[in-house]
Amino acid sequence: MALKTGLTTSRQAGFTGSENDRMKTHPRLLSVQAQGALPRLMRPARRARPRLLHAVLPALTLLVALLAIALLMLAPRSAHSAPRKDKRVDKIWVHPDYASFRVDRIAMLPVASFDNSLASEKLVESQVGQSFHGTGYRWISGTSVRDQLRYQTGSDSVSRALKAKLLENPRLDSLAAGPLCARLRCSAVLAFRIDLWEQRLIEWDQAGKPASSVQLSAALVDSSGRLLWSASGSQVTEGQYNDPNTGFSASKDGGIQRGSAARPEPPTYGEVLATLFTRWAQAFPAKNAPAAP
Repeated sequence: MALKTGLTTSRQAGFTGSENDRMKTHPRLLSVQAQGALPRLMRPARRARPRLLHAVLPALTLLVALLAIALLMLAPRSAHSAPRKDKRVDKIWVHPDYASFRVDRIAMLPVASFDNSLASEKLVESQVGQSFHGTGYRWISGTSVRDQLRYQTGSDSVSRALKAKLLENPRLDSLAAGPLCARLRCSAVLAFRIDLWEQRLIEWDQAGKPASSVQLSAALVDSSGRLLWSASGSQVTEGQYNDPNTGFSASKDGGIQRGSAARPEPPTYGEVLATLFTRWAQAFPAKNAPAAP
């Protein structure tokens, strides 16, 4: 009997009687022979192997991996090579009737600092003089104020007491402002207090940005102790990013040497103060034009 589903008979397939008997006794052989007897059109078609794809696939995988590594290496550098970032926080107040007080001559009091850093105080006085010079007032510098008080009293006791008072509050009250304006022959006094003065240093083998930070408070009062202008704020300026993985070179003996490039230094305090006081000077009320006769 012929097999269904397109199978040929054993005689058509070329099997003898004895072979048929063996196939009956061996089911595996029958199955194999029956599959071999399938017509060529009935056999499942073999999938053509994409030889070209198999040959190119390893190279493509390697290329994609190299591109991913390159992007990961370049991304942080592009972010770290950005220009310096400045962080600022200012709180400035001006008396709404400032123009009516006719301020003409302003004395800048000696700067007060909690650590009594003379260098920091001198730098603040210098930067204030440069930044506020264009406001139109007649100014008495902090050095001149200190010298006049020393000359009038014969010692620095008044200056020391004044700095101690400014550390509590940069705004002087009427009891202190009145006598000072009379001694210095000025319309108002301007006081500054250093609240923060620090730098963040980065070693050559550390990743990061060096930075300089300052925070100050200021107040302008007239002879009656009336607050005319006040400011408080900070300025943080960051330097260039330091990458510890750069700047190395191989020596002749196979060792690793640090390159000649020095670590990035933080911005100077002068640069930071100039940025801060430039903003404050722009917010400082300009001197009124003299009244017409």
